Amino acid sequence: MKTLIKPTVMLLVLLALCAVAWIFIRSNLQFHAVYPGGLTFIGGAQGLLGTEYHRLHFWRAPGDLSPLPNWTVHVKGTPYPLSDMNEALMKSLGGTTPEGGLKDGEDYYFQYRFEHGRLMFMSVYPSHPAQMPTPEKGKADRFYIQSDAGPPFLLPLTHKQLLQNAGPPLRMSRRIPN
Repeated sequence: MKTLIKPTVMLLVLLALCAVAWIFIRSNLQFHAVYPGGLTFIGGAQGLLGTEYHRLHFWRAPGDLSPLPNWTVHVKGTPYPLSDMNEALMKSLGGTTPEGGLKDGEDYYFQYRFEHGRLMFMSVYPSHPAQMPTPEKGKADRFYIQSDAGPPFLLPLTHKQLLQNAGPPLRMSRRIPN
């Protein structure tokens, strides 16, 4: 009996150290879910096993003429497909061109940049990540996001909610934030 106590205690200490290391590493990673067209949701660990996405973006290199993601952003209650966005539209919504940003009623930013009249960058993210609103607080003046076939939804959202609203991503990754 006495011979089993020492190995058991050592095993328990090792398991506890592994659990603490796993929680520390997981909580410091950035989670990416990439959809067609390079549209990427970025988030972090939520609890021990969950993920919460709080940012959405895509970027095109200069000269890249590949199709824009087949997604829609709802601004002030009106849906705008990314492929239809142009500088005149952004000016009419109160933005500046060729780059700028809009802010919604819950302090989310919709940042964008055009090059030669083409949308090359967009990002939707909270201005204060520590005070992110809950999706249940939905309002007409929020930035809703919509995949080509799914319902409109708000950020932040859990991984399960992302799958329900947008389907499975092309790929997922975890990495150390820049």
